[in-house]
Amino acid sequence: MIMQKRGQVAMEFLMTYGWAIIIILLAIAALWLLGVFSPSVPTICQIDAPFTCQDAVVSDNSVLIRLGANQVQSATVNSITVNGQTCPVVSNAQLTSNQITTVRCLGLNLEENEKVTAEIDATYQKIGGSLSHNIAGTVSGQASLGSYVYSGDSGLLAAYDFEDNAQDVTGNNHDGTLTNTDCTVDGKIGKGCSFDGSTSYINFDQVLNTDKSLPISFEAWVNTAVNSGWQTIIGTDGSFAQIAINAQTPHFGQNGVGGWWIISGTNINTDEWHHIVGTFDAAGTAFLYLDGVEVATSSGQNFDVNHGVSLMGRYQLADGEWFQGVIDEAAIYDKVLTPTEVLANYEATK
Repeated sequence: MIMQKRGQVAMEFLMTYGWAIIIILLAIAALWLLGVFSPSVPTICQIDAPFTCQDAVVSDNSVLIRLGANQVQSATVNSITVNGQTCPVVSNAQLTSNQITTVRCLGLNLEENEKVTAEIDATYQKIGGSLSHNIAGTVSGQASLGSYVYSGDSGLLAAYDFEDNAQDVTGNNHDGTLTNTDCTVDGKIGKGCSFDGSTSYINFDQVLNTDKSLPISFEAWVNTAVNSGWQTIIGTDGSFAQIAINAQTPHFGQNGVGGWWIISGTNINTDEWHHIVGTFDAAGTAFLYLDGVEVATSSGQNFDVNHGVSLMGRYQLADGEWFQGVIDEAAIYDKVLTPTEVLANYEATK
């Protein structure tokens, strides 16, 4: 009898409070998914005057710092130390007075969500002065996944995030020259470059010069605005190979005499971002990737690299095949990207 009463009491308790318990559990689960119990660390940037820190981004392979220096004769970031290790590559270390510059620490190897502290060592000279003054600053935050253009990969010939027009972020000085190209529009990550389909292109000059030998890889995120005609993403002024789109279909190959193409079996839609990679090895094998997946391959092909002027957004300086849309996170390598690397680059930036 007593056991029966206890059972009745327990059942009444569950009937009375069960829904409340379920609601509480659901609320806890929702808060967990929102990250309340594992909050992200805010990114904080501090540096003494006359330097100013406008913004900073911390990722697993880079730290980007938007720095200014007010009313100075010269200003230099000498080094950046991240979690006790000297940054492998620092680009844009020279600052211009009264301008904001994106200083990049590249080639880091951190873990996603790792807490990061970066220490900045900088010097400046006052206007009219001859003495150098030392300044220290710090950036702290939590590492997110970083773009492949900041990887510091030794195989990178040139890489472009388009945050500062067509500046080569590798430090190899292959900056691009813009022609009717707007690099202030929304890109895949931050800013991208918009091409109008008839007059817009970027000239990268001697990224691929007459001494260039195989292998080679092209990589970019693209968002096309049209679904017809040939559109060059990256190529050169001549019969050199290129990654391109023809009637919604990604292509990798070579125009001109002895031309050949490998073609994706999957079309892409307008107003959508897609990651396109073309690679070619010294043995004559080509691979085409779309959104991290190999979609075409061919062997026994010839590949002409004897051209100096590299172009984005058009095929030749005397020809068209203009791109219409937005391109972002573009990279050129003197190595073959492996399937694992292509997928990792796609996953980190998708």
